[in-house]
Amino acid sequence: MNILKSFLKRLFIVIVPFLGLYYYSEIAFEANRQKEHPTDAGLGIAVFLFFILFFLFLGFIIDTILRIVKKEHKTVLINIIFLLPFLFLILYIATLFSGGSLYEIVKNFNNQEFVYLVLIYLVLISLGFLIVYKNPLKKTIIYLTILSCIAGGYFYNKHSIEEYYGKNKDIYFQGKSNDTIIVLASDNMSVITEGKIERKTWNRVYIKTDKNTVELNDWIKPIAREYSDSIKCEFRH
Repeated sequence: MNILKSFLKRLFIVIVPFLGLYYYSEIAFEANRQKEHPTDAGLGIAVFLFFILFFLFLGFIIDTILRIVKKEHKTVLINIIFLLPFLFLILYIATLFSGGSLYEIVKNFNNQEFVYLVLIYLVLISLGFLIVYKNPLKKTIIYLTILSCIAGGYFYNKHSIEEYYGKNKDIYFQGKSNDTIIVLASDNMSVITEGKIERKTWNRVYIKTDKNTVELNDWIKPIAREYSDSIKCEFRH
């Protein structure tokens, strides 16, 4: 009976914010349809959904840690049942922002994304322990763990970018939006083509050409094959 009560209580905690978001989205979409110039209301709903998932996920992690400390193992299993679906929902939101499909996200999931996911989990779990523990020494260890995860993520991301772009890494690190990038033939330094930096993400830079917008390596690879890799990228000063 206690297990059922715990399950229903957690189910209620999960359902209420999602019901609130559902009714809010209905009102927002209806109001948006009546505008003379409708905007992208779905993006705002997706942001709200992300924050709901984040706080629910963090709350369940903290509660799981408390139950582990109290040795309430059956309740821990109930929390795990609720935690696992959040991963798929977060992954689905990632597909909305990336413009890809869920299949593509899963198919292209690699070691780099796995490392980031592990670091995020460590930070979230550490935050949970930070709330649970009162001992100053334990809190200091947890603070150091969080800082180490953040620093490790930063340097790992920096190294991954350097490894991915190789000799063209300065285009990512020094480039800004609307900077003009030229591709030169190494033998006579003649300009082969050029494009502008359209945007930068946390680990990629995208170039706008006359035809479309492509990621830097995808832009230069066909050119490199044509010129037997005897090319280089530079900023147009």
